[in-house]
Amino acid sequence: MDDDTLTETHPIAVLARVGLLVAVGILITASLLTPPRLFYSYHAQHFVAFYVLSLTAALAIKRKTIIGLGVRIAIFAFCFEMIRSFSPLHARTTYLDWIADAAGIIGALAPMLGQKIRQRFKA
Repeated sequence: MDDDTLTETHPIAVLARVGLLVAVGILITASLLTPPRLFYSYHAQHFVAFYVLSLTAALAIKRKTIIGLGVRIAIFAFCFEMIRSFSPLHARTTYLDWIADAAGIIGALAPMLGQKIRQRFKA
């Protein structure tokens, strides 16, 4: 086993999966309650939430490609925003929320994809 390879039971791998569960739990809890405004823009909160969710998912889920992982998180974001739109707390949910979610996903995963592409060109 290489030094760079971690098994699925390695403490860091387990911690990454716990981090993913915590991130999803915080996201769901924040959507059920009226979260405090942390940034000037409401959409910045969406961006940051899905940025963090994408990073933790990339660390925790190693069996999916970066693109496959991004697509799955984007589908989750779309379903999440659709469910939120039925809540009376989130009556102002718009397509811009999902765009902010998608931007957070792309912002987190694009550098990882770029690094994978870059590794193919090493001498």
